Amino acid sequence: PFQSRMGLVLWEDQNAPGEAYEYVVEDLIPLGQMVLLVGESGTGKSFLGHSLGLAIAQPRPFFGRRILERMGVIWLAYEAASGVEARMRAYARYHNLPLEHLPFAVLKRPAKLWPGEDSVDALLKEIIGIQRHRFGGIKLGAIFVDTHNAGTPGASEIDSETVSKIRDRYLMLARETGAALVIIGHTNSQGKHRGNEQLHNNVDTVIKVSRKMRTVGRDVFPIKDDDGREIRTL
Repeated sequence: PFQSRMGLVLWEDQNAPGEAYEYVVEDLIPLGQMVLLVGESGTGKSFLGHSLGLAIAQPRPFFGRRILERMGVIWLAYEAASGVEARMRAYARYHNLPLEHLPFAVLKRPAKLWPGEDSVDALLKEIIGIQRHRFGGIKLGAIFVDTHNAGTPGASEIDSETVSKIRDRYLMLARETGAALVIIGHTNSQGKHRGNEQLHNNVDTVIKVSRKMRTVGRDVFPIKDDDGREIRTL
């Protein structure tokens, strides 16, 4: 009899058991998948990602969305590595957290994701080593790439073949670790991930961060809360 080798699902099979998303953050961040976190420069993408990662590591709700279990988080600091400890201290102070073990780790000198494949293999071994020996085997929830451009130096943003190879490397990291791979990047003038659109268009979850603005005549101003803080939207 005929046997499909290409993942056939017939109409009458729609209620049969099959693969489904498992979420690290309820209905927002799926495990084992790529997630794009994008926005213009200065919108606070990295700070938002940092808060998301630490919410997963505790766990604590993220903007009202549940995180059902504590999972490990690894941050690949391709940018602003010198400020890592200061961000941790600020978060701990704000949330009154003690210096007890949290499964949250930062790599200040992570292997680049482009051009060599050997460096990606080395990065994967480092991540698995942290998960097994520093996190005590706890399940990985998320890996953050901060940022896409800094992690892929010299790669063309518009060449389809290059972007496709980088995407395959991202998928490999997500598949081999089982974690969500959250890629922080910059938007273009259309509000999509900068460069070739196949990365943006082939990811199920894209979170766009932007300032909330108001227009008065020809002038545009950021909207602030009662404490004078600029409001962002997700």
